[in-house]
Amino acid sequence: MTLKLLLCNSLAPVPAYKRELHARELEAAATAGVDYLVGIYHACHRELCAHEATSPFKVVNFLELVGEAMGVEKVDLFKQWKMMQDVDRVLAEVATHATAAGLDLESVREVLLANMLGEQPLPIDFRGKPPPEPEAAPVRVISE
Repeated sequence: MTLKLLLCNSLAPVPAYKRELHARELEAAATAGVDYLVGIYHACHRELCAHEATSPFKVVNFLELVGEAMGVEKVDLFKQWKMMQDVDRVLAEVATHATAAGLDLESVREVLLANMLGEQPLPIDFRGKPPPEPEAAPVRVISE
């Protein structure tokens, strides 16, 4: 028996199927006229949430809906920062807290670049354009 898995939280480079999947999902939601695109997997939410900036619908994690139903509401800061698409603006917002925690701001900046802006499989402004081709996979050579 062959088992095929589609993991939303794959490592770089992002495979073409994920870009195509995200493009189809976002276009289908827009075409259907939904108010919310609700993700059930946190990694998918991280990859899709910034598209709210250019979509006619909100992108939320299902736990936001559960919390709202319980009367608990909290701003999705990650989504807010990711929609900015500007690491320097994000760093300006978190600098006081990062410094108070003893973190080096240049290291924080590198983490933001890699783990916030770097995990955007499909460009925010992809509509009307074909999804970009994936980058070539890095070659790892292990000598004996």
